[in-house]
Amino acid sequence: MTNSLFVSATAALLLAGCPEISESTGGPVDTCVEAGVQCRYAPGKIGVCFANTENEIVCRSQH
Repeated sequence: MTNSLFVSATAALLLAGCPEISESTGGPVDTCVEAGVQCRYAPGKIGVCFANTENEIVCRSQH
């Protein structure tokens, strides 16, 4: 019983995949205005917009 529950949960996670960071089209933004959107962190580097501790929306590295 435990094994089948584990297999079912693992299969559900694998089939669901990773959620999209943003529903927007057109690629990463240059200026962040909304958290969760892909942004250009540095030349050739993609980041994600997030709200920092000062409630500013800024771009940070994904890695």
